[in-house]
Amino acid sequence: MKLISRKKAIAKGLIFYFTGIPCNHGHIAQRMLNSLDRCCECQKIQNGKRYTKVYKIECKHCEKEFIRKRGTNAQYCSFACKELLRNKNRRKYKKEINKICKHCEKEFIRKRGTNAQYCSFACKELLRNKNRRKYKKEINKICKHCEKEFIRKRGTNAQYCSFACKELLRNKNRRKYKKEINKICKHCETPFVDVSYAKTKKFCSTKCQQNNFRTLPKEKAKFKDWYYNKGGKEICSDRRKKWYATPHGKSVEDAKRVRRRAAQLNATPKWLTKNDKEKIRKIYAKCPKGYHVDHIVPLKGKDVCGLHVPSNLRIITAHKNQSKGNRFDIRLNH
Repeated sequence: MKLISRKKAIAKGLIFYFTGIPCNHGHIAQRMLNSLDRCCECQKIQNGKRYTKVYKIECKHCEKEFIRKRGTNAQYCSFACKELLRNKNRRKYKKEINKICKHCEKEFIRKRGTNAQYCSFACKELLRNKNRRKYKKEINKICKHCEKEFIRKRGTNAQYCSFACKELLRNKNRRKYKKEINKICKHCETPFVDVSYAKTKKFCSTKCQQNNFRTLPKEKAKFKDWYYNKGGKEICSDRRKKWYATPHGKSVEDAKRVRRRAAQLNATPKWLTKNDKEKIRKIYAKCPKGYHVDHIVPLKGKDVCGLHVPSNLRIITAHKNQSKGNRFDIRLNH
């Protein structure tokens, strides 16, 4: 083996080097660069201690010592020992057992692995038929409507002699109402026709029903308490958002936006200068959160219609603007 120093081995890019000097344990062998200059023989001894390829163990059956290889789970010295111990612990059954038939009480031979309780199939069927519930194929019954006797077949639950009797009794017990009833609305006192099945309508429309509910003092107080104190406001806003998310709600919102835009365009005069348009833009830009830009004279009022010009615009709170609506009242505006 050639002598190579550690420095030369590093320069050449080798893994091992050999100086010929014995290690601390007296081995004269190559040394490894990457494992703290450990001797190769010392490394082998250490690896052998960690992983033993073979070790001795005692057989479960004959109690002799045998060598078991690493990675296996052998507990017997041979396959014969394993089978002998298994056969020793196995339950002992007879191949044939003498049994007594449940029906005719004769003795018969039952083979191992079966659960026969009868000497033959005929005995089995006879006992089954004996214990079976006995039903008549046809039973005489009395009709619930006309009280005549009729024959009911097995497997049915007929209580009437015919379909006509059944319908007559049903119609007899049915509530009798007219198809249309003339009524007067509780709220607006206008006459209307009740076409519903139950005939329990009290209002001509849902709007009348809601308005009647809101006008009652007790109901009004209950509603206010629920809306402001018991989280009714949040529930209503969630419902509104869900409705506007639906296709119908979206179409309604789009229609409102288009109408509003059309009203603004119709109310914008042609004589507006660039400076006026800039003023309008600045008013909308200055509007803080929680406030609205309001038209003093509404664009589509009942009595008067205003223009979309700077002199007709002002910034007010959202609550005031929503409560005002499309009304023009001098007391509200000044």
